[in-house]
Amino acid sequence: MWNDTDFTQRAITALGLFVLVLSLFMVSSVVARDVILLIVIIGSTMESFNLLGKSLISELFFIIIIGQLFPSVGALLVGLAWIIITLHVINRILGNDGVKGVDFSLMQAMALYGVYGAFSQDPVIIFKAIIIVISVDIFSYVGGRVLGQFYEVLPDSPGKSLEGFVSGALVAGVIGLVQGFMFWQVLVIVLLAMIGDAWASAIKRFAKVKDSGYILPGHGGILDRTDSWLPVLFLVRFF
Repeated sequence: MWNDTDFTQRAITALGLFVLVLSLFMVSSVVARDVILLIVIIGSTMESFNLLGKSLISELFFIIIIGQLFPSVGALLVGLAWIIITLHVINRILGNDGVKGVDFSLMQAMALYGVYGAFSQDPVIIFKAIIIVISVDIFSYVGGRVLGQFYEVLPDSPGKSLEGFVSGALVAGVIGLVQGFMFWQVLVIVLLAMIGDAWASAIKRFAKVKDSGYILPGHGGILDRTDSWLPVLFLVRFF
């Protein structure tokens, strides 16, 4: 069911964020990239800490040290973490309990660390990838509200529908191709965005909360809005 108040809040907040990003980009694309990445990392880390506890900080500190001393090892660990997360999400879709014994805190620490590599990437590529991810989010929401019939595709996100996922994937796919990405790159970005969103939903279910925070009216917390960015910001360095 369409909620006008909820949609208005989301639209106003999204417009404000768009103006902020555009203003930063007009100053410098590098400044815009760095400010946005800092907001994503700091905001998501603080909210993840509130959800998962203090062990997340020590685990994040550990992976940062490993990554600084051995960059390839750090990247490999983050990649393995996202493989485990993907398997967990698939298991949940299939109606199972997920990967047995998965450490939510450790996996999220790895996911957060993976964003750091985006600081060295071309700002234009970063922003193009983010546009695709945002498109997935927006059109999944709109498609689900307008067309939604088959819900509970994801046990951890019962309010999201199959029609929403398909709508978001199709529109974001077209936008990605128009931006010049190859088909396989668009496919990877769209799938990763959905996995990131599903993983955050699993974390919130584990922590028994609806939203990761309340800083963004109509959206929840920073992690609620950037959860789908985390795997994409890690993998885009390999494009």
